[in-house]
Amino acid sequence: MRDDFFRALPRKFKEVILGAFRDKGRRWLERLPEIIAEIERAWSIEIKKPFPNLSYHFVAPCVSLADSSEAVVKIAFPGEAKGFVREAKTLEFCGGEGAVKLLRRDDKRFAMLLEKLSPGENLKIVCRGNERKAVEIAIETMRRFWREPP
Repeated sequence: MRDDFFRALPRKFKEVILGAFRDKGRRWLERLPEIIAEIERAWSIEIKKPFPNLSYHFVAPCVSLADSSEAVVKIAFPGEAKGFVREAKTLEFCGGEGAVKLLRRDDKRFAMLLEKLSPGENLKIVCRGNERKAVEIAIETMRRFWREPP
């Protein structure tokens, strides 16, 4: 693995991946720069430095090389394939209502291209100490999210 890439990853992210998946996690982290490069080529994007609060997935802002539009890339650990597929199908089903919009997905690399939400605030911080506000946000999100299943 490129040492500079590994060092730049958030400590908590490395600990979670290595702790949960041991050797498989280490091999995935070693291959991650290659996966990122493949996604950049396939989707004509430039993936930037990952978000600092990663825990279980590699998530980073990116920019389209075609039109400079911004989005977010999320790459899941391959051992979590079922969760990745469920999440992607759920986002496709929601179509951007009550959840982030899925722009593209790559099931081989367990990657999703997601719309970039702004301001993108962390609800744990926004609602800290205000349970009523957290419940109000949850209710409004569920109202937008709900629909008849196919």
